[in-house]
Amino acid sequence: MNDNEIIICSNCYEENRYGENYCHNCGKRLYYNLDSVNEEQPEETNEFVKEFDNIIEFNNRAMAINKEKKELYFLFNDELDKLIKYESIIECKIMENSNIVNSGGIGRAIVGGLIAGDSGAIVGANTRKSKNIVSSLSIRIVTKEIDEPLYTLELLDYQIDTNKPLYANFYKLAMNFANNVYATIQAIIKDNNNTNVVETKQDLNSINGLEQLEKLAELKDKGIITREEFEETKKRILSKI
Repeated sequence: MNDNEIIICSNCYEENRYGENYCHNCGKRLYYNLDSVNEEQPEETNEFVKEFDNIIEFNNRAMAINKEKKELYFLFNDELDKLIKYESIIECKIMENSNIVNSGGIGRAIVGGLIAGDSGAIVGANTRKSKNIVSSLSIRIVTKEIDEPLYTLELLDYQIDTNKPLYANFYKLAMNFANNVYATIQAIIKDNNNTNVVETKQDLNSINGLEQLEKLAELKDKGIITREEFEETKKRILSKI
């Protein structure tokens, strides 16, 4: 069969004859375009995720959000794979062919995403033009957890040609999922930074001038505040000493 006669199963990646409704290897539904995927996917992965505010899904991966508890739940084949607390997140990267597509962490502004609607859904956007041949696509999340500081979501681990219609839709779905996860985490990092700044300002008001300057320098070195914010606050503190 040539490329126009086959479709790749998004569950087991086996080739199937174009026009078939279910994969001959694993029995899962075959999707031919984005609309059919949206129509066929259930609203909820299973009973476990009903308590969450928003769920982002791709293939056998999902990220669920609990805004009240400030936690992210990553699922693999409908089972909990990793729980990450908002306060623990340091950085997030999208990796394609061992190259960084998007990267952001503490001290950096949000990139590629915005919060929309009451549900807190995150919509990501990536304008980078990808290479034709993609052999790997993953999301890497760095946390403060000592035992497991790096968590990696592998979305694609075999070679595809994104110019071929056969693979183009699957790659588009994978990158859309990656962008949404990335934008969500960047929004969380930004909120963490804002919280740190507010708490720091409160701390500064309760200590003397020299201690305030030491604390302020520490925040600048850690990237929590900018050089401009450092200089402005330093002048204000010195004027009161």
